[in-house]
Amino acid sequence: MVSLIEILRSAGKDLYKHQLDFVSDVIWMERPRLLLADDVGLGKTIQALLLMRVLMEFGRVNHVLVIVPRAVLEQWSTEMENFEIPHYLIESPDFPIGHRAYLITLDRAKMPNYMDALDKVQWDLIVIDEAHKIRLGTQRERLSHLCRRAGSCLLLTATPHTGDDEDYRFLTSLVGGVVVRREKRDVEEYEGRRIFPGLRYWVVQVRASIDESMALNSMLNILKNRNIEQIVRIVVEKRAMSSPASLLKTLRVVVGGKCDEEALEEGELDACLGNIAGWRDIEELAGKYVGATDRKLEALRSLIGDRLRGKKVLVFTEYATTAEYLFQSLTKGCRIIESGDGYARADCGEVGVMYATSRARDRIDVSTAAFLLAQKYPTAIFISTDIMSEGVNLQMFNVVVNYEVVWSPTKHIQRIGRIWRFGQKASDVLIVDMVLKTNLERDEYTMYLDLLEKLYAISLRALPPQSYGEFEVYEVGEEGIRRIINIGSSIFLRESDVYETALSNRLEELRSKIEAILREREKIRWKPRSLVEEGLRVKLGYPYNTTVEAGSGYYVVDIAYMVGKQEFTAFKERILVRLPTPLSRSRAVQEVLVREGGVDWDFVEEEVGDVKEDEKDQIFQKVQLALWIDFKKYLDTLTKYIPIENPRYKIVLIRRARVVRSEAIPAGDFESLVQSEVRRSMYREKTELAAAKCIENWLRKNGYAIKESYRSTPRPFDMVVEKNGTLYTVEVKGKWVMRRDEPISFTANEVDWASRFADRHLICIAYVNNDKCEDLECMTFVEFQKKWILETVRGIEYKYNARKAL
Repeated sequence: MVSLIEILRSAGKDLYKHQLDFVSDVIWMERPRLLLADDVGLGKTIQALLLMRVLMEFGRVNHVLVIVPRAVLEQWSTEMENFEIPHYLIESPDFPIGHRAYLITLDRAKMPNYMDALDKVQWDLIVIDEAHKIRLGTQRERLSHLCRRAGSCLLLTATPHTGDDEDYRFLTSLVGGVVVRREKRDVEEYEGRRIFPGLRYWVVQVRASIDESMALNSMLNILKNRNIEQIVRIVVEKRAMSSPASLLKTLRVVVGGKCDEEALEEGELDACLGNIAGWRDIEELAGKYVGATDRKLEALRSLIGDRLRGKKVLVFTEYATTAEYLFQSLTKGCRIIESGDGYARADCGEVGVMYATSRARDRIDVSTAAFLLAQKYPTAIFISTDIMSEGVNLQMFNVVVNYEVVWSPTKHIQRIGRIWRFGQKASDVLIVDMVLKTNLERDEYTMYLDLLEKLYAISLRALPPQSYGEFEVYEVGEEGIRRIINIGSSIFLRESDVYETALSNRLEELRSKIEAILREREKIRWKPRSLVEEGLRVKLGYPYNTTVEAGSGYYVVDIAYMVGKQEFTAFKERILVRLPTPLSRSRAVQEVLVREGGVDWDFVEEEVGDVKEDEKDQIFQKVQLALWIDFKKYLDTLTKYIPIENPRYKIVLIRRARVVRSEAIPAGDFESLVQSEVRRSMYREKTELAAAKCIENWLRKNGYAIKESYRSTPRPFDMVVEKNGTLYTVEVKGKWVMRRDEPISFTANEVDWASRFADRHLICIAYVNNDKCEDLECMTFVEFQKKWILETVRGIEYKYNARKAL
């Protein structure tokens, strides 16, 4: 019997109380339909995958579709693999039927030919990430049809409200109005400790040169006197006011393209620049000011060389051309290590610099490249467009620099959320907004000053600046950046909308609208701490603080918890029960009921012998009184938050058992047990990497050329090699030398590939001790099957264990 506790432990993740609470609540919904609107960085992906895994394990869903933005496709694929959820990536409308889980991008799913194909499947569960993008009047509105038709639907977004009440009602109507939202303050309250780092916020005012001011004035006049589409005008004005020098210096690489709201959500606005009426006039202007000093670039270079030295810095820009321009400017005299379409990496001694735009996504794993950069260099500078601002985990960085003004609080929180999240090791993270000040009546600094004061109640005039020549740093208190985050995590506001509001002096009106949404947000706040703790106690037996005494007289009891008219299994659990038994006149065995998570099952042995009817009656009574009464009371309270119909339980099986060793389960235990699993997984990863290294060396020594090095990614092999003109695939298996007699695990996908290409697929097993290989064997799968026996293991999908033949 696969239980809920086993699934939670197998996650190999640091599970927090809010995550455990969410999954153990939602499984009580007969057909889960809800909007998970947790704050940025609280692990919505993990919770969705845990729920998906549980529903699949208990046979409640068999056809699952996961729809995500393109920027996080690979991350979702990797996480699904980590959660042992095999899936098929849909890249054509003619995708094969027969897999249990499918993964597709938002923009593919909305296309008519894909939509028609997806609509032919009766999905049991649909998961949509960044669901705020499903708005009325957009192409993505079509995705709402899939959600409505599916048996269950889970929507994920940190910003469910777009400022449009009709859009919000539309989004919540897809899931029957059920919204779950927890914020960072809630999580810290549940845990009873501080989890997230402190925040520091700098506004860097850069004084423009005379040439820059003149160039900006000329560009604004050109835009003013041309008949230009409003969205194009806004994009070009913003770029010009942010850095006229960088705009003029990158004009030669700008090309036209699609320029609308949906296109701009990818976060690269260069296409709009090629749609300017009067382009020739601006090109002439570029020639005139080609030698103008770029003061904002100089300020960034100074910050990196001084105040940000030793930091891991993310530099965000809205323009791919600016990202490349900054990289080229900051790496003059450095060694270019790698370069391709839309990305490049440079070694500048103690400083590593890289840039990546949307074009790089099909060529490199951008998240992994960012991680390796931060890991290798004392000072790491990663320059990116907003392809990295939504859903991507970059907690190895500790500084966010916004090279242009971030007009939308939504974009602010999306960018901040990349580093201000679980797993951040720094005690403080720093947010830097760079703003250009000119001698014109209207410039980036003047408009942003107004935005800070009217929208966030932040006044730079009240702060003493630290002067650094051509720029000044205003350090705003933590409460200032938290006000920005508070608004940004509550409402989805587009950059163009906020910019237009600031341009037309309607910020007070926007502030009133936001305040109304903030009041509404409080209504969807989730349960108080006391109810969360009570829920974890009755659902999971948490915290586990029972000492299990060694000896006989125990019973292992399998329980199935059910919900709904069709008797869906919410989850399963095995518990350990001991009935009161007199041992002598002076001592009696005390009765006990220990929940699954509080038992070390390695020390529980089942015994032979039937369980008598009177014993069964006592066990039934014990479960009812000691477990179900409180459980049912909690579920009755939970119906105020989510719909639950007819919850009940049944005892499936009772076996006699004995405990062979006494183990005290300490309080605080569940996290400790999960941490133990995390440590094991990290050790397994370390062993695998050591094995991969020595296997690569062995292959080279034996005449194999490495065509593709080891990568533990979702595919049926780990390496590709070549020998004498013949291509081979390689499966790498690492084993700790002290456990060499234990079986080796294979996924069904790996065995399927090996069986199809048995003479071209190598199985290489390295036995590792302290990062060094003590023994190694490498053979084709044909030879492997002669020496090893494959045994089938049933989980969500078939797996295989291989044992050496005797």
